[in-house]
Formats: sequence, structure tokens, C-alpha cells
Amino acid sequence: MGHTLAPKLDKLRSEHTGYYTWDEFRIGELPSESDESVQPSGVNEDIEANIQKTVSIESEIVRCCEVEKTYLMKESELMKMVFAGEFELNGLTEVGAIMKTSLGQMEKELTLVRLDRENTPWILMPNKAPYLDPPPANGPKSRKG
Repeated sequence: MGHTLAPKLDKLRSEHTGYYTWDEFRIGELPSESDESVQPSGVNEDIEANIQKTVSIESEIVRCCEVEKTYLMKESELMKMVFAGEFELNGLTEVGAIMKTSLGQMEKELTLVRLDRENTPWILMPNKAPYLDPPPANGPKSRKG
């Protein structure tokens, strides 16, 4: 009994899906092409709908790729600006360090010049400028104004 049910189920499946079973094909029970009730209905419409979905998906992919390209270009420009800013900042930091070192050296030299000026005997400078006062006899004192 189980063997008689399988062909009936196959027949029902083929009518429902529009496809033919191997037994129908082998036995030759395929319907003729003029029998439109057995032809799969809506197959062409389904194929056309699938094609439209595919085209829609592909156009969406293209649009997403273009947006991604735009964002990559913006990211590239921003990274270029960041690297240029870092380069400039590093250069300014280096210049600042050099200037600080130079300022320290200039302060040391100025201190030495002041010490030399205070310790220079005024007798050796006969052509001194009139605005320079000779140092006091007891040594330099701080002026309070």
C-alpha cells in the first residue's frame, strides 16, 4: 500500500509546483504543450520580478560604491590635513626648542658682558660716552629710583 501512495504524492507535487517527476518523464505521462492547465503559471512573471530585483540590488550596490568612494576621498583629504598639521606642529616645536636654547645662551652671554662692564677699569676708557657714570669708588651699588 505504501508503494501506491508515493506516485500519487509525486503527481500532486508536480501539479502544485509546475515541475514533472522523474516517473512522469520516464513513463511518458507528460502533458502536451497545448494543455495550459498544467503549464506552470506565473513563471515568466516570477523571472521578470527576480530580474527587476537583481537590477535594483545592483544599482543600489553601485550607488553604495560611489558613496564609499566619496567618503574615502574625504578621509584621504582629512588624513592629508592631519599629517600636514602634525608636520607643522613638529617643526614649530623644534623651532621653539632651538629658540629656548638660543635664549639661554644669549642670557649667559649678556650676563658675562654685564660682569665684564662692571669689572672694567674706567681709567682704560678715556673716550667713554658722557652718559656712562664711572663706577663708585667703593664698588657698584644698586640704584633705587
